Amino acid sequence: MSDKDTILMGAQIGGVAADRATNPHIGPLHNLLNAHCLGPYSPDVDEFSLVIRIDGDIWHWEQEGCDRMRRSKKERYITIDIYVPRWRWEGLSGIEIRKYLAACVEDAFQRMIDKLRRDKVTVDGDALLRDFAVVKEKYLDVEAAQSWLLDAPKLEPSQDKDGAPIATGAPEVPEGNFAKTLYKYIEDTAGKAILHYEEAWTHEGTLTHHWGKVGHKGRKAKIPLADQRPHDAVNAVLAKARTQGFTEIPDDELKCFIIEYEIEGMGTTKDLNKLVALDDRMNDMLGWLGLGRCDGHSIGSGTMEVTCEVVDLDLAIKCAKKDLASTAFADYSAIKPLEEDDEDADDEDAEHDSRPRR
Repeated sequence: MSDKDTILMGAQIGGVAADRATNPHIGPLHNLLNAHCLGPYSPDVDEFSLVIRIDGDIWHWEQEGCDRMRRSKKERYITIDIYVPRWRWEGLSGIEIRKYLAACVEDAFQRMIDKLRRDKVTVDGDALLRDFAVVKEKYLDVEAAQSWLLDAPKLEPSQDKDGAPIATGAPEVPEGNFAKTLYKYIEDTAGKAILHYEEAWTHEGTLTHHWGKVGHKGRKAKIPLADQRPHDAVNAVLAKARTQGFTEIPDDELKCFIIEYEIEGMGTTKDLNKLVALDDRMNDMLGWLGLGRCDGHSIGSGTMEVTCEVVDLDLAIKCAKKDLASTAFADYSAIKPLEEDDEDADDEDAEHDSRPRR
């Protein structure tokens, strides 16, 4: 039997407010899964991986529930994304958030079991669901013991954590941010085709327009959003680029690589803090170079890693190594492409835009 965890869970949380509301409930769920869902549940699948993506002010996916199920026969895992829209956490009590997350995870396991059975893979789905029933019972048994935390007074948008009024000079804008990145190959003076990017995103009442050559920081301009809808404002700024031939690169054409570190067992709080900081650093670096984005992180079973999705794999890895050199993150064990050649996407769950919105 493998000494690795059977159930892996990672989360990509889209902003500070979303993190404050949901992070206290992600960790306990992760720990309970590791304690009670021990497996193995299939002779052909070592890992059942859950990726929770929670909409916030910075990133949002604008969808709900389970999607993008994949299975890798070579790496012996099955994974699925769980999307949590803003209204599922904002203004809700802790127990309401926990009930929702538990229902999502239960649905995710059922979908994984159903897929494996369709693929004629032996799986003890009943055992997995029985073990999760124990997890669910313990996870939701918090109303009495932690009511002071889970049912704490909800803050009004104009208050800080102590209930004091917050003064804001930002113009009032419609809720929700929006982002879009376009690409085009342009020949240089030597006739070589060089990939360029042009993108725009909204955040806190401001639209940022950013353009340049992939692998370079390029130029940027900031524009007050006023009363424009974020979606309309971004599309208006990028309209000229579209007429010049710039277009989106589909998700299935992006390449992935991971930055991996060796840890002891499930890791420590210090390890997790380092991983979160690396996630932020890579997302920032790749974004400003027009290369892509960080697609979340995971920790446990002796390693921790961040996963990055990029338009130019070799250039992105080169830039990552340069950026991390002589920093606290330079002690990685590997920076390597994520092998997905045998990854089997579920037809029912594969077609959608899963990219985070900056």
